[in-house]
Amino acid sequence: MSRGMYDPSLVQHEVCEEEEAETEPFSTVDRRLSAKKCIKNPGHPNFIPVKEFNPFHLPEDTRDEELFRLVMFLIHLTVKVTNKHISERRPEYCKGTDQKYPFADNRGQYITICGTGTCRFVKMIYAPSKWCECQKCTTLHKRGKVVARIMIYTAKHVVYDKIEAQHSTVTFNYDDSTDAGVSFRVVDVEKTRVDSDFTCLIIDVCDVKMAEGIKKMRDELYKLCQTVRKKYKDKGKKLTIIVSHPHGCSKHISVGEWLERERHEGRMTNYSYTACTCPGSSGALVYTLGWRGWKSAHVHCGVIDLVNVSAKGGDEVND
Repeated sequence: MSRGMYDPSLVQHEVCEEEEAETEPFSTVDRRLSAKKCIKNPGHPNFIPVKEFNPFHLPEDTRDEELFRLVMFLIHLTVKVTNKHISERRPEYCKGTDQKYPFADNRGQYITICGTGTCRFVKMIYAPSKWCECQKCTTLHKRGKVVARIMIYTAKHVVYDKIEAQHSTVTFNYDDSTDAGVSFRVVDVEKTRVDSDFTCLIIDVCDVKMAEGIKKMRDELYKLCQTVRKKYKDKGKKLTIIVSHPHGCSKHISVGEWLERERHEGRMTNYSYTACTCPGSSGALVYTLGWRGWKSAHVHCGVIDLVNVSAKGGDEVND
């Protein structure tokens, strides 16, 4: 990305408003990505369903077992984020610009928008006392106790503040158009950064096995990041991988390369890349070969002049 090219006033954000049909019973609607009309990526040929992903989807010169395992962990840690209310506190314009902030004209309204997030951290609770409010507990009227708290990275324009968080859910394992996955209510937001379009959602879960599984995958992903980084550090590779929920559909993977990395104040950077995205991809983790781990996370933000761009993140990625 050319120096100074990252201009918030030019970003077209890729959060999407869900179609009215998305609120109908899951089994009654065609939710395949191929069925979605799209101007940006007609037919979506470069989005790979996660259940079909295999090593041969990686470039030949980066086709190794450790990188493939890393991507598989990233798939499992990716979630759909759904927000059903637009806060009155959303600004009218993006900071310092005359660009309308996403859904600013819908402030105070109950509409459904969606994006993507990634599980960042799991804190186990060994003396549970709080009742769970997950989808399963509220549906069966047989509540369990909260045994873990999970932090999820996403874009701030997907869930803007605590008000929107009260109307938001996070859906795990929506990996196939025939399986709705399992959803959890967002209970809080933390570490919000307006200047970098970044936020962390907090959810509570009552399933010990699920929480421990996510924690283990998160730890294994971090270890693999270090291994893969050392392997490719001096080879000049620019592989970029994004796992997201395009158009609110099940998880898909896109593979490409990063084009430019622009430096900002305070050791912050952002990337432009060829890995495909669509509305609904906002908030997805942008994995670049050489990524160190969570302190340097970049999330997908949108498009500038037909080029996909991330929000600002820490500058510990490929140095």
